[in-house]
Amino acid sequence: MLIVPMLMAGSGIALTVPTMTNATLSSVDASRAGIASGVLNSARQIGGMPEGDAPLAATEDTP
Repeated sequence: MLIVPMLMAGSGIALTVPTMTNATLSSVDASRAGIASGVLNSARQIGGMPEGDAPLAATEDTP
């Protein structure tokens, strides 16, 4: 039952993450690319947790 939403979420993430990474890293100086990459990945991991849990919580069967 969850296969369609999971495929849609995976496809959206697969299209968004590389684009976001490219836009972020192309906007900073090459000497600061490592710092920008670390900040981007940290922000994505911290901010991605609530977004990832919300659809699962919304579809959870509760008595």
